[in-house]
Amino acid sequence: MDYLTPKELKKMMLLSYERVERDKEEINKINVFPVPDQDTGTNLAKTLAGIRSEIQNKNFNSLNDISNAILTGAMTTAQGNAGIIYTGFLAGFFSSLGKENSVGPQQLAEYFRKGYQRARDSIQSPKKGTILDVIEATAQSFEQGVSTEKDIIILFQTAIQEAKKALVETQNQMELLKKANVVDAGGMGFLIILESYLDALDGVQEEKVKIIMDRPSEEVRRFIQTISNRYEIVALIENPKMTEKVIKEKLSRFGNSLDVVSFGNRMKVHIHTDTIEEAKEIIRSAGEIKEMRVEDMARESAGEESLRNFSIGIITDNSSNLTDKIIERYYIKVISSLSDPDDFISVCNQQLEKFKRLLIIVSSSKFNLNYQKAMEFRLKLVDPYRVYVFDSLNISSGQGLLILKAIGLIKEQREIREIIKILDKKAREIQTYLFLPLLAKVEQDNFIRSPIIKWAKRWQSIGFKPLVGLRRGQWVRISSCFRAQDASEAIFIEIKKQTKKSRQNGQKIRVVIAHKNNIEQAESLKKRLKEIKAEVSFINSIASVFDQSIVSGSLIASWDIIDGNY
Repeated sequence: MDYLTPKELKKMMLLSYERVERDKEEINKINVFPVPDQDTGTNLAKTLAGIRSEIQNKNFNSLNDISNAILTGAMTTAQGNAGIIYTGFLAGFFSSLGKENSVGPQQLAEYFRKGYQRARDSIQSPKKGTILDVIEATAQSFEQGVSTEKDIIILFQTAIQEAKKALVETQNQMELLKKANVVDAGGMGFLIILESYLDALDGVQEEKVKIIMDRPSEEVRRFIQTISNRYEIVALIENPKMTEKVIKEKLSRFGNSLDVVSFGNRMKVHIHTDTIEEAKEIIRSAGEIKEMRVEDMARESAGEESLRNFSIGIITDNSSNLTDKIIERYYIKVISSLSDPDDFISVCNQQLEKFKRLLIIVSSSKFNLNYQKAMEFRLKLVDPYRVYVFDSLNISSGQGLLILKAIGLIKEQREIREIIKILDKKAREIQTYLFLPLLAKVEQDNFIRSPIIKWAKRWQSIGFKPLVGLRRGQWVRISSCFRAQDASEAIFIEIKKQTKKSRQNGQKIRVVIAHKNNIEQAESLKKRLKEIKAEVSFINSIASVFDQSIVSGSLIASWDIIDGNY
């Protein structure tokens, strides 16, 4: 074989997932380094599963396209030391692939070398006797072999033999492995991946050399059971504010087994620590947290439930205007009517089965009795102390914006009381603007106080575009814009004016838009907001609960400063 194409690379990645998923328990049972938590095979399988989900149903026209998909999948799901080190290898291997359609043996050797170097760089304190030794032996074999051999199949065959030697040698390189009479589990996982690459290329399912030893005895396991740092943190960061070097320096004093790898606008961080909150705070400051999980490795080593469950479920009423995608993705429950205690109790019980605590974010108590009802019905639950009710002081887009903030804080694994404290401040800061084309209907329903409606009607009668706003649960006068041609321009002018100072200070703006049969104006507002680089999280129809008060053509938008990660 003279070269590899995207087709071969896809086969290699898919088969490597199948092999590791099949043999993960064989890898798990010899896992004693850096801690004997028996999850190396599982972590590698999860990492490869992310790659599979990104590539299995797609066709790729260039190496660059498949490289991006592979790395996106790996960065999303990489777990554990071995998973993140392997992701580092992939980042180095694929970072040099361009838009060409094939890669030859000379390039392949170069990419393996870069893969090894990136894998090594991802680790704060590389040690002998680990997966790195096997990756290094593979890279060296390709570099040495390519001077005399051009057949990629033969190069892989030779590299696998050298990788096996390196794997056996890990037992002599690390006293812990020698004591347990095993080879390195991560190195074994990489060898299995390497063998699957060859299988994908030559189509011959050869009998693999058995290197895996028996499971360490209980006596040996007790010997190696001492764990210097009890908890494992794995985090996925988007738009990182720090380099790999900087975050390693900041985290290094809080633990060990520190691995960091980045690709594009994403960074994966792994650390073993006893000071969870201090390490999490550093990670939060590094960028937008897309996912963070904490595992108790002492419990995992003992075969007990290890995932520290800080999970908090969200319930809201149907005035929040959340999209179906957000509701499904974050397992949010929407209560259609808070006047029915049986419905409330049923929904809460469903969520309490999935989550440790519940946060119920309701529309402003200034507009309806949802907050009072939720507080009343909460007391009828079997375990009301796991359920917290929060008055959002907002409706529609403002309420949705507050829920997005709550989602971000939950993903950061903040404690419930800290989340409520932050939301309480945020609820008072969110700015909401409402444009109503027919004010007479609103005045009749008393949805907005009469003095404000009369003020708006006067300005509307002479050609202005009056806006009313929501401040801490109360409707207030905002502005009357004569220059605006339509609702979207009126709201845009006001947001642009009010956010000018914040934007000059480098702060970002987040906006949620809702409309009543007026998608054209909603999309127009979104387009205008690009001028000031505001982030529009979503657009949705105004909830039916307001149908009687908000007429067709209405447009509402809420904005807030993005402080921290969310």
